Amino acid sequence: SRRTFFRYFSSKEAVFFAPQEARLVSFEARISAATPSGQTDPLATGALDRVMAGVLEMAGLYQTQREEVLATHRVLSAARDLAAWDQQLDSRWETAIVDALRPEFGELRAVVFAGAIIGTVRAGLRRWFAADAGFDLVDFGLQAFATLATGLPVAPPPTSTSPL
Repeated sequence: SRRTFFRYFSSKEAVFFAPQEARLVSFEARISAATPSGQTDPLATGALDRVMAGVLEMAGLYQTQREEVLATHRVLSAARDLAAWDQQLDSRWETAIVDALRPEFGELRAVVFAGAIIGTVRAGLRRWFAADAGFDLVDFGLQAFATLATGLPVAPPPTSTSPL
């Protein structure tokens, strides 16, 4: 019934985005520096390594759930009224990355690195969706992260006194 439905979900959109929400929660746990007991994992790598490994793990998950992910993308492309929910969720992915990187890199570097990672993810997903998921998303991610690691092929701009 309608009443029962809304006891479990705040809206119809919440139902649609439940799988994406679950992926985000899994990703947040994956990139966390602490184990569930709150103890630091002695085998944990650096924050950036954990984030990249988490992104690649999600890419693998997208491949195994290919049909569901493609169907969701098709609905999102056709239903612009879901765009706000999608943007909010996308923002939460970026925030999760910033939060994971901040303790190790500070605010500015965490924000810049997270933006670069999310931009890479977006570029990869756009190409993957356009190709009807016809290439290996994990391999793309590995190549893209290797490209990011080489940096921009230009000299950095002069240092600013801006409080960023």
